Amino acid sequence: MLSKQTQQLLLAFLLGCGFCMLKSPLYAQNYYGLSNTGELYVFNPTTCTSCSAGVLSGINPINLFNNGDIFVMPNGNILVTQGTQLLVYDPPSLTPIFSSTGIVFSGTAAGPGNLIYMIGGSTSPPSLYTFNPATNAITLVGAFPAGVSSLSDLFYYNNQLYAVGSLTVLLVNTTNPALSTPTGGLFNTDFAIADEGFFIGLDFGTPIFGQYDPNSAVYAIICPLAPVPTFISLQQIPPSAPQVSCGCSTNAGTLSAAPINLCVPSSLTVPYNNDAVLDANDILQYVVLTNTANPASSIIATNSTGNFAYNAALFTPGVTYYIATVAGNNQSGAVDLTDPCLDFSNFVPVVWRPKPTVTFTLTNPGACNTVCADYTATFTGTAPFELSAEILQGTTVVDNFTTTLNSSPALFQFCPPVGNPTGSFLVKATSLTDAFCTCN
Repeated sequence: MLSKQTQQLLLAFLLGCGFCMLKSPLYAQNYYGLSNTGELYVFNPTTCTSCSAGVLSGINPINLFNNGDIFVMPNGNILVTQGTQLLVYDPPSLTPIFSSTGIVFSGTAAGPGNLIYMIGGSTSPPSLYTFNPATNAITLVGAFPAGVSSLSDLFYYNNQLYAVGSLTVLLVNTTNPALSTPTGGLFNTDFAIADEGFFIGLDFGTPIFGQYDPNSAVYAIICPLAPVPTFISLQQIPPSAPQVSCGCSTNAGTLSAAPINLCVPSSLTVPYNNDAVLDANDILQYVVLTNTANPASSIIATNSTGNFAYNAALFTPGVTYYIATVAGNNQSGAVDLTDPCLDFSNFVPVVWRPKPTVTFTLTNPGACNTVCADYTATFTGTAPFELSAEILQGTTVVDNFTTTLNSSPALFQFCPPVGNPTGSFLVKATSLTDAFCTCN
């Protein structure tokens, strides 16, 4: 992982110092490289070339400079750390399917089973954590040795896990990180390093792809690279994992992620963040759909404005729908849903809520005018209910009340005022509000 400083390699040894490149199958595997702008690249180590696979949604380049890292899971999903945020992507989509905030994470590496090791914490010393992609659970393993002020990355070399920071290399004790031991080697934070020490970095200002030995702190240059892009992180792609295709710059952007609840028949405005990336032949549209696992085939409404009027023929009150933006080739004014670079934003759930109702039922309708009358209020909607009502005799209001109820039905009692003439009474709701809507 790269630091925000730009500096030359600090290593004192060059080729010819006794370090031979490992004969590792990882050398021939493609890599994902994450640039300092949040753009995802596929790097081919046999040709030393890279191509853009698109910009990852939800990335803040400022956070990448400080703590950015990338990890590729066996199923092809991508984990990205940036500052206090952890993001998971499911290629070919470049929109996160999971995010969490709170802990500053940096380096990542494969853990036991399907767990992922991560360096975390903003205190000194930092700590080792695991992330479980099946449950999204983050678990503290333990702190690194006292006196270790900062660590930036994790990688495997000869089946051993190493943690590295500025001028620091630790052989990690994964059971008790406090027992991790220095190797005596040095490390330059301008390395974007992956397993077996393969890295992209600077050799006296020239970008290179090479291999680093964490024990002796020497490196071998495999090939020079073009000056751009600038990688802040590098990670091998497992051979069986699906990959993001190169050449797709189309990105549908993002929506504000809070779920939306609307009262029938309110209109919907899509909370688009105006951050799509479109190529020359792309257009952007707004969609309502029913299945996030198969969005292209479950679209039920589309427009180019982001405003949807309530349509009773399409939308059923109480049913969860999803809104998104979709970007792809322009096909007669509509997004071509067969475009290989088709991209959806994140999906935001939306529910049109029916307005609440209340029905009053009198349990003793023939009571004398000196006897209190019991009546029941039965609600539809979502608790809690705030009910305002009045009791009338003819056109005269003889009582009124406002109350909040957490369940339905609810029992009430009305006792006629002393001396009240005989006759019928009417219980009338003047206002009713549930968890989502108000009915007056």
